[in-house]
Amino acid sequence: MTLPLFFTTTAACAGRPAQAGSQLTLDGDEARHAVNARRITVGEHVLLSDGAGFWAECEVTHTEKQLLEARVVHSGKDQKPHPSITIVQALAKGGRDEQAVETCTEFGAMRFIPWQSSRSIASWKGKEHKGKARWEATAKAAAKQARRTFIPRVENVVSTRGLPALLDHHTIFICHEEAQLKLAHIPFSALFADSSQEQPAQIAIIVGPEGGISPEELDFFTQAGATPVLLGNHVLRSATAGAYAIATIFSRIDNNTTDNGVQKTAKPETTATSQRAYHTTDTNAVACSHIGADQHETTTHQTHSDTEDCELVTYRNNPGKRLR
Repeated sequence: MTLPLFFTTTAACAGRPAQAGSQLTLDGDEARHAVNARRITVGEHVLLSDGAGFWAECEVTHTEKQLLEARVVHSGKDQKPHPSITIVQALAKGGRDEQAVETCTEFGAMRFIPWQSSRSIASWKGKEHKGKARWEATAKAAAKQARRTFIPRVENVVSTRGLPALLDHHTIFICHEEAQLKLAHIPFSALFADSSQEQPAQIAIIVGPEGGISPEELDFFTQAGATPVLLGNHVLRSATAGAYAIATIFSRIDNNTTDNGVQKTAKPETTATSQRAYHTTDTNAVACSHIGADQHETTTHQTHSDTEDCELVTYRNNPGKRLR
């Protein structure tokens, strides 16, 4: 079983590998979780991380109700996930947007942008700070559960017109039901924006709310260079669309084969004691958001090789077509 992971603000673990033999501490909520909820005791080993990729395997030397002290056994730094995926998640009712943050963090998302779309029933107006704080707490808890040493960043809530400034140089998939092109059939080379790195630097996945993406929003993105892509035959909620998209992208990369048969290798996050690889449900999985005919829910679909609805915007591959 992998070691439990906790996040610490100790200077010795921030921005560089901690030295073997040095002491690290947990306090506050993280210490309470470790000592009271997880029942971590002296002599056990844990992973401590700064949330930015640096980690240290430590032996616990002392515990109190709100304090844990541990000695560093060895340490290192995980590579950032490649590609780095941003989820643009429309605000949704019933906590479904927070569910999306949780699941997408576990699947490997590195950044979240809360999107106040025209059809979002939920709104953060007047409570933007509170909403962002909830997403940040959700992302941190999910990263800890998944043993990820990277805590995804959460941006401030934005409108449709505010998205372009945050998505420059991204390859973007927009979820929509009227697409003709299947995401699984997009040329594999299109996922590699930088041939020297053999992988795209940044990918963004835009997921709509319960009522779907409006025609005006769809037109805004397509006019900027978006290409609709399809998902699958089964309707998923907006809460799961982004996660399925991530699984699709990583599964295609993990297959290691381009259209020309050239082998590519993706490097997941790893540590000296365990490998935090990306888990996918289907090698041909695809993801996007769709409007369910019966539920009127922006959702994703999943099948084996058949797929349905999304939209693709390739900025890095096609710098002449960027959102304005």
